[in-house]
Amino acid sequence: MKGKWSKDEVWFFIGVLSFLATFLFLTPVLHELWHVIALMHYGQDYNLFLKAKDIEGVYAVIEFYGKELERYELLNVLMAGIVGNYLIGFVLLFISNLIYKKHPNWGIIAGMNSLAFLLDSTLYFFFDMDGDLVEVVKLFKLKDGLYLKIFGVTFLLFAITQFFWLLSRCLDSLVEKNR
Repeated sequence: MKGKWSKDEVWFFIGVLSFLATFLFLTPVLHELWHVIALMHYGQDYNLFLKAKDIEGVYAVIEFYGKELERYELLNVLMAGIVGNYLIGFVLLFISNLIYKKHPNWGIIAGMNSLAFLLDSTLYFFFDMDGDLVEVVKLFKLKDGLYLKIFGVTFLLFAITQFFWLLSRCLDSLVEKNR
């Protein structure tokens, strides 16, 4: 029948919607939560303002006040959001690989969400030239941000590779079931 979606196509569409929801709403909120946890660890007072933009999704502004943070504490606070989301992304990638053979649809959804977490901080740098990674470069007074560019390009290439790997899995699954 024309116009009717197969079960795998529906699952892939759900995976794409899951990616978008995770990327636009969940990853930014968790990213900021990691910063808040780090600030709480150092006993720092803060104000958190959640905001939303049409293309960027949810983001936050955190103002902290009170005692001045040591340089290593500030580094930990800045890196908490990035590292926390990368850890979640890699755990989801591991889960995706682990469950794909038995449950390919859930494996693809886990992989799509993994991609959202891995792209979160990386793309933010490329589009806004702002954010935590830029602040880390400023903290260490690095001149041209070469390290930041290498880091960003590496993770962007990894994420793109992951996307095409997930896409090939979906296409393989569709071809296999249509035989």
